Amino acid sequence: MPTLAQSSTPTVAPTESSIAEPQSTEPVAPTRAQVQNFFNNAEKNATKGKLTDALADYNRAIQADPQYTQALLGRGVLSAKLGDRSSALEDLTRVIQADPDNALALAHRGRLYYELGNISAALTDTDKALALDPNLVPALVNRGYLQTVIGQSQPAIQDFNQAVGKQPKYAAAFVNRGYTRSTEADLKSALADLNQAIGVDKKYAPAYLNRGVIYQKLEQPEAALKDFDQAIGLQADYVEAFYNRALLQADMGRFSDAVKDLDQVIALSPADADAYLRRAQLLVLLGDLPAAMQDFDQTLALKPNQPQAYKLRGDLRAQLKNYQGAIQDYNQAVLLNPNDVEAIVARGQANLSIGDAINAVGDLTQAIEIDGQNAVAFEKRGQAHVMLRDARSALADFSQALQLNPRSADAFYYRGAIQSALGQRQAAKIDLTQAANLYRQQNQGEGYRKTLAQMANLEGVAQ
Repeated sequence: MPTLAQSSTPTVAPTESSIAEPQSTEPVAPTRAQVQNFFNNAEKNATKGKLTDALADYNRAIQADPQYTQALLGRGVLSAKLGDRSSALEDLTRVIQADPDNALALAHRGRLYYELGNISAALTDTDKALALDPNLVPALVNRGYLQTVIGQSQPAIQDFNQAVGKQPKYAAAFVNRGYTRSTEADLKSALADLNQAIGVDKKYAPAYLNRGVIYQKLEQPEAALKDFDQAIGLQADYVEAFYNRALLQADMGRFSDAVKDLDQVIALSPADADAYLRRAQLLVLLGDLPAAMQDFDQTLALKPNQPQAYKLRGDLRAQLKNYQGAIQDYNQAVLLNPNDVEAIVARGQANLSIGDAINAVGDLTQAIEIDGQNAVAFEKRGQAHVMLRDARSALADFSQALQLNPRSADAFYYRGAIQSALGQRQAAKIDLTQAANLYRQQNQGEGYRKTLAQMANLEGVAQ
């Protein structure tokens, strides 16, 4: 995702004051020159990245003059950057109440509303800002991005085109236009925009991040990796770059490297539930099951209504043969997402594992009602029918499973075993032979051996 364009509060030049300081034993209020100096120091510290010092100076200026709109604007912008969105919104709203035609304040509040998830209010404020100042290029870029979010790609492109026309070396405009074009599957034009962004500003990290995403979509993983590396080299705390590089490295099979990137994401953003979930999945693949369980637990502590996390933790518990715990997690996953077929099938399998064939049939029937093309659900329900000694229903389910997935060795095996028990030796032999061949092709040694044993038993009965 591209970063929204930033706009900066203009620094006001210091002014001299002709007001003499009164002689008094009481605390003396700061002079106008001193208040102005607080503001100027705040602006300088903000520019230097000394954000705590900047905030303290803004506070001093506003304490001395609560109606100092420029200081309120500066503090609002800084508070948003520091993650204190509530204070930022309060300050920016105070500025707009005092000065309804303050385009910068409206633009910044529009950006803040987007971060708070209020797209409608964000667009309203940004429209007002641009009506007041059509040359406010960062607001044009932000509005273009907002229009992309709501699916209005063409108006978004028009805003980006205006931004580029007004400020041809504004990298954020090219980055956001490239992102919008990528949402329209115009990857060639998107790549051209991102190349232009890098051409005008070789140190703009979001351009490398977004170009890396495009390269990934173009199935050029090494080029994508190089761009993600460059983005991180330019901005060592770039959470999105670490996250995207982790996803890429996972796709490339570099699970350990992906975990290291997610370690960085979590260090920089400890409340990122998705990062814990991704890392948990990778840790399962790496065989570190206790650490994976901790990450699933942390995911759900941060995001209790995440059905996928319950499903995946249930899978891990089933792998550890904690079937009751798995069923509890699957219950929660289905409660949160009643149409989660995978969770319902998994719960059916867990019920099979504890010998509860009746509940297994109920689960698997529910899954089939939602998705009648689910071969696994038919196959597992067939196994539950075997457990309940319902050979006719089992045969029907295994046959349907094979209609949907002709390469299911298990379905051939179980159907062959039932046919053998029913004395249908020729049909049994055909199915068991097919099962043996598939088990061998799929390197399933245990299945292959049990099938050979079943076939030997069938031959013994025939003699």
